[in-house]
Amino acid sequence: MKHSKSSLFLMEMIISIMFFSLASAACIQLFVKAHFLDKDSIAQNNAVVQAQNLAEGFGGCDGDLATMKSLFPSDAITPTDHELFIYFDAEWKYIDAEDAVYCAALSITGERSPGSMLHGHIAVTELDAPDSDPIYTLDLDQYFPERSAAK
Repeated sequence: MKHSKSSLFLMEMIISIMFFSLASAACIQLFVKAHFLDKDSIAQNNAVVQAQNLAEGFGGCDGDLATMKSLFPSDAITPTDHELFIYFDAEWKYIDAEDAVYCAALSITGERSPGSMLHGHIAVTELDAPDSDPIYTLDLDQYFPERSAAK
């Protein structure tokens, strides 16, 4: 009789341990998922801020990339004729292209002449994941009105 009580108690303990191990595995998965969601939301918030900075520079400089180049640290920026690349480290501080984790790219199409529209596209991406979608994108338009003759 004593043997059956102890085996029943042992069986109860085994079932309890299995239940708690399954519950702890589920909790650990939730914590890991929460950590990745937190990391992604921090990256997205910073990407929005950097895209807004580029957009303000685009509007304030009338889409002139040469003028925009002076707004950012020279070692963190790579301009071309119609594109501007700004590089960031893991903490979203400006950094050179070699050690960068994130990149904000501004590409411009159109003309900067009176009566025309200049279009810009900003894409903030993670350089470690080149095949993935951008973290954040923003489209810009800058209109250059026709100048009327002074009366």
